[in-house]
Amino acid sequence: MDTGELKKIIREHIQFMSGIEGGKRADIRMKDLSGQNFNKLNLREAVLTGCNFSHSKLVGVDLRGADLYGCNFTGANLARAKLDRADMRGANLARANLEHASMNEVDLRAGQVAEVVWKLKGANLSKEEKGRADELKEHIAESNLQNAKMTSADLEAAELQAANFENANLSKVNLNRAKMGGANLKGANLSEANLSEADLNSACLDDSNMRGVVLNATNLQHASTNNVVVPESLSHLEDNIRNRMVRHHKWIRTNGKEGRPANLEHSDLSGVNLRGVNLSGMSIKSSNLEACNCNDTICLFTFFQESKLSNASFANAELDAANFHHAVLKDANFRGAKMRPIETASDDPKVKTRRWRPNFSNAILAGSDFSGAYVSGAFFWGADLTDIKVDKATFVGCDFDDEVEAELKKRGAIFKTEKADAGGK
Repeated sequence: MDTGELKKIIREHIQFMSGIEGGKRADIRMKDLSGQNFNKLNLREAVLTGCNFSHSKLVGVDLRGADLYGCNFTGANLARAKLDRADMRGANLARANLEHASMNEVDLRAGQVAEVVWKLKGANLSKEEKGRADELKEHIAESNLQNAKMTSADLEAAELQAANFENANLSKVNLNRAKMGGANLKGANLSEANLSEADLNSACLDDSNMRGVVLNATNLQHASTNNVVVPESLSHLEDNIRNRMVRHHKWIRTNGKEGRPANLEHSDLSGVNLRGVNLSGMSIKSSNLEACNCNDTICLFTFFQESKLSNASFANAELDAANFHHAVLKDANFRGAKMRPIETASDDPKVKTRRWRPNFSNAILAGSDFSGAYVSGAFFWGADLTDIKVDKATFVGCDFDDEVEAELKKRGAIFKTEKADAGGK
């Protein structure tokens, strides 16, 4: 499409949206707009049926309510784009960048041949464009988002039935109330995504990463989850606890911009199943978590000080900078868990970073099982390690009381210095 003509159409559209005389809604159908720069433009409610935007720059573009039916966005950069309520049925977004995009109530269902005919009715198409329209009619199908980058995108209440998200990065995406029946999410990264009240009936989730996903009244009926650690739903928790955890996840997902950190101090969570749930940053001090299932959880900077955790299980959990000071952890299971320090920016201008270390000081760990765990930089001063199991557990730069290391080595523990372990786990 001629650049001068395109600029004129966009200018008139901006005037139209601003209510300025002489404005005219953009109506661009089946045009080749590949490689063009549309960054931050106002194309709200524009008609762009079947256009080719492959590899175009659309950062921050406003396409709310636009007709993007069957458009090709392959490899396009739509970071921070506004796509709320846009008609994107049958769109191709393979390898597109949609990070932080707003896509509330967007329609990404499969397209139909009859709809293509109706949407192109009366359009003045060139011979080349008619050929492209015929091709679209022949191949219009489910929306394609294979390998798309969608970190922190907002897809609340979106229509995503049968959409193809294979190997897409959906980390921290908000899919609250999204309709995803029959969607293909094979190999997708859904870590820390919000799937509250989402409909995933008959969806394929095989080989996907669902660590830390929020499942709250989520429909997974007939969904395929081969080779997936599916987090426990929050639906079984008491309303007060569940609501605080949902708000906490929003706080994590939005990097503190929305929601609020959960304070669950003095709570009774004994015997509760929290498998795979993200508990990072929560304060669960002085609480009862006896026999609690925390397998595969993410507990970065989680505070368990002085809590009762006997017979609790943290198998394969991520416990970086977790604090168990003075906690009771008799017969607790830490098999295969990872516990490492975390460095953050320091408030002290004289010190660039501050190092937060896992803390088991003065904890009662009698009979606990650390077999196969990886523990780096942790404090164990004053801890009761009676009958602790440490076969093939690796300890790197940890602080123990005198003579403890020698005893743990006899039980199969592996000790390394931080320098020797550089570039390791």
